[in-house]
Amino acid sequence: MKLSMHPATYNTAASQHGNQGYYNMAQTLTMLHNEDPQFSSMVQTLHFERGQVVATADELAKKMYVLAGGKVNMVCTNNEGRRLVIGTLEPGAVFGEGALDNPGDPNIFAEAAESITVWSVPAGEARNLTIQYPILGWGLLQTYGTRLLQVENSLENVAYKKLPERLAALLLDLVEEDSDTIKGVSHQALADHL
Repeated sequence: MKLSMHPATYNTAASQHGNQGYYNMAQTLTMLHNEDPQFSSMVQTLHFERGQVVATADELAKKMYVLAGGKVNMVCTNNEGRRLVIGTLEPGAVFGEGALDNPGDPNIFAEAAESITVWSVPAGEARNLTIQYPILGWGLLQTYGTRLLQVENSLENVAYKKLPERLAALLLDLVEEDSDTIKGVSHQALADHL
């Protein structure tokens, strides 16, 4: 079965409520994976726990990844081994643009921020899938936009806010939705974000 990949063709809860501009990339990609056997046969489903490396810099250059569930941190390291989280990706994010002939930064890797499910696509198939399923290119553009916004916000915070203010904002971002607590975050993990 061939699915139409235009966002307006999906009967989502958001479209039923008259908000045609709302679009859930993760939901659409999951539908594609579940309903199109050709697509699902080309992707490998992988699971990672928090703190595990999802993709090294070399793997990001050779494979495209689609985040199906959980959160992934894009981490940059320098020659001294210092780490900086330059972006946090959420479900629906498409990353590993090196698979599409755009070599990435050799100092950036992807790390699971929590338990995740990710789909891996080798470079040769990634190009073909992106042409056959334009929704993947759209997902990649959305991911670029999100990452750019995160970097802009980070630069603005460093330029205009002192460390205690940045730390307070980070702690508020890390609070779990159902409670007022932050679990399993080390001092080093906080430092990596600041």
